[in-house]
Amino acid sequence: MFWKRGKLKERAIAYQQLFGGPNGDHVLYDLMEFCHMLKATGSERDEGRREVVLYILQNLNIDVKLLNKKIKQKVQEESKNENLEIDFGNIY
Repeated sequence: MFWKRGKLKERAIAYQQLFGGPNGDHVLYDLMEFCHMLKATGSERDEGRREVVLYILQNLNIDVKLLNKKIKQKVQEESKNENLEIDFGNIY
């Protein structure tokens, strides 16, 4: 099982295979929106959701600070566009 010690590499590979597919970026971004990664709300429930996305990002070896920077840049660039998409390709 992935959660046992010594299986970190296998877990990372499984996450990369899952989110590295053709729709991986879209699903990850959807989870980020749903789990309030893009906007802090302050509620305990939303913080719990946010922890789930942080766990996924950690398993994908994504630099959260770099991701935040890319998101902020993209939001500024496309603040009037409702179809915001983030390219995760250079992060993991």
